[in-house]
Amino acid sequence: MTQSPESTNAATLAAYEAGAGAYVEGTPATPPDRLTGVFNLLATHVRPPATLLEIGSATGRDADLLEERGYAVTRTDAATSFVNLLRRRGLAVDRLNVLTDEVRGVYDVIYANAVFLHFSRGELVGVLARMLPHVRARGLLVFTVKGGTGEGWSTHKLDLPRHFTYWQEPALRRLVASTGWQVLELTVATGADTEWLTVIARPAV
Repeated sequence: MTQSPESTNAATLAAYEAGAGAYVEGTPATPPDRLTGVFNLLATHVRPPATLLEIGSATGRDADLLEERGYAVTRTDAATSFVNLLRRRGLAVDRLNVLTDEVRGVYDVIYANAVFLHFSRGELVGVLARMLPHVRARGLLVFTVKGGTGEGWSTHKLDLPRHFTYWQEPALRRLVASTGWQVLELTVATGADTEWLTVIARPAV
């Protein structure tokens, strides 16, 4: 049975709420090479101590590494489970669901690793358009999604269902450009069993 975007998002968020512990256990402390490459690309366009809004901080690993590089990171997550986890570490973090909540502030960088892949194509159009006023004129939007075709559910890593939308480079490039962004980089990296697409874009005007 086909589910509406609202129900797919609710089910995916519920999986993270219930499975935060398993997600932490299944997330390596050391980032994969593809993410190190993303951080290096980011630094060629916007250098520390730039301000950076992270959407979907989860375990906090990426934010920690970005702070080590000198970025001023604002952590957020849509799942209360991850917000509480980070607060127990003594970190400042806000609950933010970019599909339903107002984004506050203007940043040099908005960064979202493996978050936008849960959104439908129509939802991603809306999210990218809503991000535009919150990035400075020479700032960046950086995000990653999974390569492939179509969409579907996966219980990998959590043993709970999460919804994924898969992307191919030409369609993703067109969609990003259609929402007011200029694509600076669109890279493809292949992991053990997953193709990852990374977009680095800045406001087109």
